[in-house]
Amino acid sequence: LLLPPGVAAKPPRPPAPPPAPPELCDDDGAVCGHLNDGECDDGGAGSVYSLCPYGKDCTDCGARVSSPPPLPPPPSSRPLSPRWVECGRRNRCGPQVAGWAIPDARHEVRCCSGTKLGAMWDKRAGCDVWAESDGPEMGGCHHGKTFEEAEAVCAGAGARLCTKDELASDCTRGTGCGHDRDLVWSSTELMPSSPKPAPPAPAPPPPLSLPPRPPPASPEAADVPSPLTSYRRHGGLNCQGGGGGMMIDAPNSPVATNVDAAGCAALCHGTEGCAATLHQSADYTWVPRLNKNCYNGAGATEVAIAMTGSSEVCLNMPLAECKTQCILVAECEGITWANSDSDDHGLCCLRKDITRRECDSGGGEWDTHELTRRPVGTRGGCWRMSGVTLSQCDAQNEGFDTYVRDERPAQPWWQTTHFAERVVMPRHYKCAASATCTLPELQNVVLPQLEAAGYSVVNIDWPVHASPDALFMGFGIHSPYDVDPLLGTTAEWDAFVAEAHERGIKVILDFNPSYWWTGSPTFKQAEAHVRTFGASRSRQPAGSPARWFRWRSSCGSSPLQKPPDDWDDLNDFTMDWVYSPDAEACYYAVWGGTGTPRYGGQPTADLASPEWRAELTNILTHWVTNRGADGFLIDAPPELLSAPGNAPNFDMSHALVASYIRDVIVDPVHALGAAVFGEIYNLQVPPIAKQFDGGRNTDMGGHGNPVVEGFPSLVHDMVVAQDARGLEPLLQRTVDVYTRWGIVPRTQPHSGGGRSLKGIKAAATALLGGYYYIRFGPDCSSPYETGYGASPAGNEWPGGCFGDWSAAPALASTLIAMRSSPALRPGTPRTKLALSGEAATRAYAALRMSEGTGALVLLNFANSQSVQVTLSAAALAASSIRTPQTPVDLIDG
Repeated sequence: LLLPPGVAAKPPRPPAPPPAPPELCDDDGAVCGHLNDGECDDGGAGSVYSLCPYGKDCTDCGARVSSPPPLPPPPSSRPLSPRWVECGRRNRCGPQVAGWAIPDARHEVRCCSGTKLGAMWDKRAGCDVWAESDGPEMGGCHHGKTFEEAEAVCAGAGARLCTKDELASDCTRGTGCGHDRDLVWSSTELMPSSPKPAPPAPAPPPPLSLPPRPPPASPEAADVPSPLTSYRRHGGLNCQGGGGGMMIDAPNSPVATNVDAAGCAALCHGTEGCAATLHQSADYTWVPRLNKNCYNGAGATEVAIAMTGSSEVCLNMPLAECKTQCILVAECEGITWANSDSDDHGLCCLRKDITRRECDSGGGEWDTHELTRRPVGTRGGCWRMSGVTLSQCDAQNEGFDTYVRDERPAQPWWQTTHFAERVVMPRHYKCAASATCTLPELQNVVLPQLEAAGYSVVNIDWPVHASPDALFMGFGIHSPYDVDPLLGTTAEWDAFVAEAHERGIKVILDFNPSYWWTGSPTFKQAEAHVRTFGASRSRQPAGSPARWFRWRSSCGSSPLQKPPDDWDDLNDFTMDWVYSPDAEACYYAVWGGTGTPRYGGQPTADLASPEWRAELTNILTHWVTNRGADGFLIDAPPELLSAPGNAPNFDMSHALVASYIRDVIVDPVHALGAAVFGEIYNLQVPPIAKQFDGGRNTDMGGHGNPVVEGFPSLVHDMVVAQDARGLEPLLQRTVDVYTRWGIVPRTQPHSGGGRSLKGIKAAATALLGGYYYIRFGPDCSSPYETGYGASPAGNEWPGGCFGDWSAAPALASTLIAMRSSPALRPGTPRTKLALSGEAATRAYAALRMSEGTGALVLLNFANSQSVQVTLSAAALAASSIRTPQTPVDLIDG
């Protein structure tokens, strides 16, 4: 049949409809195993699943009065693209971030319709649709559905999923099921951008230039220039495994399997809605050998955990963290681990040279896990994410790195130049005539000295109004928003900060966010509220500081007692409940306490308290926005959670503490452009260390505890031995790990020896060790005499207090020179250059490159003797180092 143009054939007339069937309503457990579960499962209108015969799930579905629904059309062969998920009500989803989600993800369901489908459907002002979450047409609330399940729910109700714009405009707000605080599926689909043909290969652009948004034609074939500088690296964070990422690519389907981090970033840059990437940097495989106990003389050689310095020491930690500790030690080939309780924590021991047939039986307690390392180099799998919540990512792993696009601040000051920091503890050192360094003296005497010496950061150790100096080291909080009156007034603080900034010096604060003084008016108010309202947090007034602490009504038959407000309880850790007669209840204390009399320690604010978390964020925000601080060094972060589970086992809570630190401290401070460093020593507690902008790379122990030699003492030993061969391995197992995590090591030099000895150690630290810092004081004695006990020579309390040490003037030229070269910033690539002859032992040479500039670092460990160094012409030709030129001795001029 030929039709004229523009005329369509009529479809055949449909047959007459059959007579209406009788009402169907029959709960039949024999054929429907999902009766009375609150969800309709018979495949009809409003059903969630098609798991039962039609009309056989009557209570959940209601009476059926029509024929069974037709079979659904066959599924499309095209895989579903990611769909947008949006908060059910603007600004109510807390840390959850709207973005693209893979269809297999599980989110909440709200439906929209162009007509009112029932009495409960609501149309808000300014919206063109009616919306509902739990009407009878939908069969009630729906939680945790995949995209297809959500789409079926709305279709069964005669409606559809809402669009991204309808959800973002609050058209579904208040329709029930608690979804105002949840991420809700939308119908908006991610449309992948079409790649443009790759242009002829030009010279690679500099790192800061942006490439075209579309991905290269063949991402597997070659690395392409990409805007990696706009992607902040968070090494050792797996936001797929930990649940913090909203994945565009399914876990088993990376968008590419053989790209470097820059190529992975380019793929994200060419995808609409891509906000982050996950890149595989290594492959670690673990094989469990159950009930095997391997140790020295029984099938293995014991290896020291990095933070202990002794192969005989095992530490309590989660199994995943134990495996990370093994990966961080190059010689480690496995772990022997004893599960000490019902959860996933136990004793962690590192091993190498494992021979299973020679191991002992584990006695039902010990297991051994063998490690196979398969480094993938710079190329590996790549996954794209539409959003990421870093606090929810898995930080107890290595081998996967998360890169966040356009993270703020865009140019963090602690990563974009090479800063040298001087730490001042003004309460305890003279800097002029007075017994303490007052703020005017810091401004007029210390700042000019620091500027002349090349320092560009000053760390004021605890400027907050705190307990009296003789009590608990003066560290207990009195009023956290106020400047310490022993140092000066608020106006004097503001003038000091302004002067520092005028001189190009950043001001950071050594900050204790946890332990309070019993004499604080705030704590006394908390005690009064506990006495009046009880120890239960839910009964205390909403704004009460009592909610900041952990209380219980009883703490045993012979509890520790609260010390008098004027009692100096420096020398101990409590980690127990302490009875307060003023509260008629017990508070939990971590720090302080003495054995005789039986006094407990100072009250510890509890990071598990949502009220304290909010207050702590406010305190830090105040010091940045109102007092001009450029950052913080957070004291003792692993102990910020008081009595987890009412038991003083901090090792069980590292992942929880890490998530709180990211949400409460780091992210809010970053939003203000300020830095957050952590008092984490030598790769200690990786899940927590990875949250900060930097950690301490130094010696550990002393002050009455066993000394664990770290970077300062190990470099000192090399310089004394005039042997530099161990320097590169030391850098690889310390500085390079921090760099891989995307954070900055804060490394201090060793203070022992004469001018030249000090100078070469300080120069090696400043040029290669990351972020250089030392403490300031007139001598190297503890202000508390025997309070901390003996300390290691060259690293006395509080961690190397140099004062006006003899090498400082000569080192100034090094510190100032470093500012002129981007190649000497923390984290820039380092290539060790091969040396021969005597120089192979006595000297060290490395080339560092960044942004097209290079710096050649030459270190002579032969004290005052000259060493002939011959460098490869090819190595220098590949850099921007100008030749010929005469190196300048930055120590002796």
